[in-house]
Amino acid sequence: MMKLLKQILNPRISPYVFSLALLLITNNKAYIVIFAIYGLILFTVNKFSLMESLFATLLLSLPFERGLRAWFIRVVSPGPHPWIPGYDFYFGIAPKMIIFVVLFFMLVLIKKGDGQKLKPIDFILLIFLLLSVIGTFVSENSNLASLGLVRLFTSIGLFFVGSRLFIGERMRELFRNTLIAILLLLGIVGSLQLINRQPLGLFLEDSGATRPLGYLTTDGEPFYRVSGLMGHPTFFGSFLTLLIPVSFGFLLSKKSKRWSSSKYVAVLALTLGLISLFATFSRSGWMAIVLSGMIFIWLGTKKNVRALKFWLLAAMIMIIVVALSIFVPAFFSRLQSFNDIWTIGNGRGRINLVLQAWEMIKQAPVWGVGLNRFTQVMSTNDLSLEARGFLFPVHNTFLLFFSELGVPAGLLFLVFVVYIFWQSWKKIKNNWISTGIWVGAFTFLINAQFHTLFSQDPSLEVFILMLGYLSTL
Repeated sequence: MMKLLKQILNPRISPYVFSLALLLITNNKAYIVIFAIYGLILFTVNKFSLMESLFATLLLSLPFERGLRAWFIRVVSPGPHPWIPGYDFYFGIAPKMIIFVVLFFMLVLIKKGDGQKLKPIDFILLIFLLLSVIGTFVSENSNLASLGLVRLFTSIGLFFVGSRLFIGERMRELFRNTLIAILLLLGIVGSLQLINRQPLGLFLEDSGATRPLGYLTTDGEPFYRVSGLMGHPTFFGSFLTLLIPVSFGFLLSKKSKRWSSSKYVAVLALTLGLISLFATFSRSGWMAIVLSGMIFIWLGTKKNVRALKFWLLAAMIMIIVVALSIFVPAFFSRLQSFNDIWTIGNGRGRINLVLQAWEMIKQAPVWGVGLNRFTQVMSTNDLSLEARGFLFPVHNTFLLFFSELGVPAGLLFLVFVVYIFWQSWKKIKNNWISTGIWVGAFTFLINAQFHTLFSQDPSLEVFILMLGYLSTL
């Protein structure tokens, strides 16, 4: 019994145990207790520092948007026709936000030294945040903008925390294990949703309040789409594509000469994650994971053909082939729906959103129109009835930053992202785990061209943490 307990409390195992324990929670109190016990065990039993324990707890809580206090914020009222829904968004004070605030103040109070001094890339982010703060104050609706600033500060601030704590190998390993543990959890939830063809009724399912029966595809044949624990299938698909390459990179690594239990768990997480990704019917998610697979193959052949472990790649291909053979009608039907994007699909609506973003950039090029105000500003324009029926933020994360934060802030964010990818590219080539994190972060860039991955899902936060990890290589 004691031996089993020690294994469960081992920091290499505990992320998996406590992530799966979240399946059992039924209310906010239990939600907090899981994270509290996890952090306490790391601090007392495994002798992690207080900051490391809090950071590990933050990592485990990243996917969960469920707030301890939460509100639906109305931005645009519905109407004038009953089929015009208006626009609102969810804002919650989640455990990860509270933990982050504590961590950030601890980081500020620590004496500079031992890698804690600000780097040039840090100043780029600080200027980006400063411009965002000024843009919030000059916004015509500072209340809406302030809520967006809270989420932005949390997301960007994770880079400062992560880039300091990822210097130690122990936190790097914990980060990788936590990402695979989260993939396992979400893969289980997504696969069960696919089998049941409906949400599971879990406390953590964000879409339960607005879509109790789940989502269906809206162009082509109507297929049930899994959304995991997130508010929409596209968010879930994008998030899975961040995690899948990490698990694959771990399986290709030489951390262990023989197959350990952790590698079998990674195979299970990868398999369930791929099945769940398919079941999101997110075409951008499918595209991102195919491109990430091509990057792995290209890097593997450049390093060493044997290093790629073609037998493992063949096994993954077999899993995908088996999954497609089961769901082949749905797969090809979804592919054919590309033909419907410009008719019954939302292609024209997406193009209109891009045009609206361009108009806002011209209208407020320096400070932007203000965070969370895209739909509000858009609704004041002379829109057709079709455009009013597709009233959403522009489906492109970078265009959203340019329109809501202004051109200077948008350019600074682009410089920050490109610099991290560029400076870490040569350093990842001798480490498959780092390659997996690099490729996982790269999938965000792909998905961000088709979706608004900010404020309403945790993708940006994990992306920023991955960049923090890559900056320490």
